[in-house]
Amino acid sequence: MLHSGMNFILPSREVLCDLVEVHGRVIPWDGMVAISSCDKSVPAHLMAMARLNIRRFTSPGGATG
Repeated sequence: MLHSGMNFILPSREVLCDLVEVHGRVIPWDGMVAISSCDKSVPAHLMAMARLNIRRFTSPGGATG
């Protein structure tokens, strides 16, 4: 918190989303399963799934407690 790296949170989500979307468009997937464990990857995976418009399932992973 309170450092210059915080300025890159939203751009990093967009980059993650773009990477997943590129793979989905280059390789014609029938469906997608995403296991996300970071607060940046969950929204990125959801955005990519919406853009690809294929069958999909997402499961948030990570530690609980």
